[in-house]
Amino acid sequence: MEYKLKADKLTVKNPKASGQSHVYIAPSELAEGSGLGTLVIIAEIKSKEKKIPAMLNQIVQELGEYYYHSPTKNAEAALETTCQYFNENIMEICQKNWQWLKERISILVAAVQENSLSLSTYNNMRVWLGREGKIHDISGSDTESKKNATPKKIMSQIVSGQLEDSDVILLSNATIFDYFSEEKIRRTITTLAPTQACAFLKNALIDYKVTADFSTVIVKLISNKKSEYETSEPERARLLQGTQMDGGLEQRNGNQFLINLKKVKDNGTVLVGDLARKARQLPAKIAQRRNTPTEAATQTEPIPEIKTDWCAKLGFDSERFRPKGAWLQKLKVKEYRLIIFIIIIALLFVGSLRIIGNRRQTNEEAQKIEAAIATIKDKINSIEAALIYKDDAKAQELLRETEGLLTNFEYKESETGKAALAELNQQAEEMKNKVYKLEKINQDGYFTKLPEATSPSSNLTLADTGLYFIAGQQVYRVNLKDGTVNRQAVANSEAVNKIINLDGKQMVIYGTGAEIFLMGKSDTLAQKKNFNLPEGEQAKDIAIYNSKIYLLGGKNIYSYNYVNGAWDKPTAWLKQEANVAGDKSIAVDGNVWLAANNGEVSRYFKGKKEQFTLSGLYEQLSAETAIYTADGLSKIYLLDKEKNRITIANKQGKVLRQILGDNLDKILAILPSGGEKELYILTMTGIYKLAL
Repeated sequence: MEYKLKADKLTVKNPKASGQSHVYIAPSELAEGSGLGTLVIIAEIKSKEKKIPAMLNQIVQELGEYYYHSPTKNAEAALETTCQYFNENIMEICQKNWQWLKERISILVAAVQENSLSLSTYNNMRVWLGREGKIHDISGSDTESKKNATPKKIMSQIVSGQLEDSDVILLSNATIFDYFSEEKIRRTITTLAPTQACAFLKNALIDYKVTADFSTVIVKLISNKKSEYETSEPERARLLQGTQMDGGLEQRNGNQFLINLKKVKDNGTVLVGDLARKARQLPAKIAQRRNTPTEAATQTEPIPEIKTDWCAKLGFDSERFRPKGAWLQKLKVKEYRLIIFIIIIALLFVGSLRIIGNRRQTNEEAQKIEAAIATIKDKINSIEAALIYKDDAKAQELLRETEGLLTNFEYKESETGKAALAELNQQAEEMKNKVYKLEKINQDGYFTKLPEATSPSSNLTLADTGLYFIAGQQVYRVNLKDGTVNRQAVANSEAVNKIINLDGKQMVIYGTGAEIFLMGKSDTLAQKKNFNLPEGEQAKDIAIYNSKIYLLGGKNIYSYNYVNGAWDKPTAWLKQEANVAGDKSIAVDGNVWLAANNGEVSRYFKGKKEQFTLSGLYEQLSAETAIYTADGLSKIYLLDKEKNRITIANKQGKVLRQILGDNLDKILAILPSGGEKELYILTMTGIYKLAL
């Protein structure tokens, strides 16, 4: 029989605790590729020294490498040589003397290969086996004998044995039993999958606000013949098979019941055939008996005709039962009723078999639906667990698998399937919002509404206590205290699409091509300035950093120094070839950020492109994406104008929030406040303020 292994870890750290630990579970590809199964290590050292984490990491690395480089493919033999190697080199690996190690180190090493378990423990490490609803300590020799170990004998004993289907192994430092009762641990590890069990125990600690410190691994062995449904929800699976969890009753096997039912049906078919054959032979036997001297006289009551459709339903020749000849006229009422009784019994028996067969088919379909539902629910629970451990990549992978299962759900036409699918789709949608940090803006939550006939055409910029934007040739100011909107100045240009705070006293207004304007805070008319555009270039966007202009062209990025109230000639800023033709937006904070060529955000430093990837995007960015950040801001802000979506990420590329504007007017611009406490969102009809 082939087996598969499910394993997960639960590590709870208390910064004030005296010890530090490291937990390792071998990756599945290494376990399968090596043929040596899954290696689990828990190492703990009772010391607060700063170099302890590095020491623990070195211990785990040495043990793992030596085990998986073993020339033998027998896990027990490989583990034995690994322990011998560790005992011989422990002081060199840890750079500590024997007495120090003997008093402080606790270690557990276990290997599961198919259904074989081999393990060795030292000091404060224990192993429990969960089987048939009970747990047993299988750690081997007692702890005290290990404390008296001599040099090179820390892991001096190997315990090995055979596991059975659905066995659960709990590997932990013994302190987990300081926080949970043995009964709670038993019920948790025997009824939940490892990932859900770890999540449940961690949530229990969070709910009760317990300051805990322990390291635990839960491993479950499952035969490949057993369905995911049966292994993830054992109680429900057993109930469907007609079993009972408690009470000492003998368990019945659901599959055996179905096999026996098939035998009943097959035997019943034979029985009906025998009944039919005997029914056909009965008239001849009766006629034969009527011709004997001892036979009774004659039949006095009229005999009705047997209905042909009864015979047809049984598959018999109706002509054989039609009253022909004198023999039927001579039957007694008792004999005739016997024939009718036989036929009725046969019909009832066949009908009951058909009902049983239909029920069996219905039960099988119900079980398949339940199994499919349980598989999907298990995926959703696994997503929740991944989020608890802040493993976003795993959560996203599991969500994709869940959506695939929902898309290919085979029971959409049945009423039970429809109801279950609707509920599962809703749960998956809620989980998607959690995984990708999706949220919507309340369309009634205006900060301020714009005056009628005002059509914004630019970005937003912030100066003092006012927000500024442009509509046509007009510059508008929004008071941050009361939200009032007033016209500020006019720019004599046909098209103005960007306004930028230059130095707190002046603002730069950029039109198209080589047009640029300067406007003071109290000016009513923006002043046009000279601005040289590189020959043969097409300007797409500008940004300002330390009074220097950075212009995004179709071939390069150009910088302009601000000297005596004007900008000098442009200088090509990129120091290497780069494809900027598809980028339409630029932001500068010391780095130069571009968006969104081929749906990607690019980061440049000192004229050279750096490695940068956004992780956790729900959908790829479109080419119509504007980017905003500045010196002093910790995040980058992306507005996908095509999809009406806002993405907020840190500057390492991790997506933190994704805001959907599905229920808003077209979003034109976004701007975070100086302290990144609010995000201002400009639409065609008003401005929203979203708390960050």
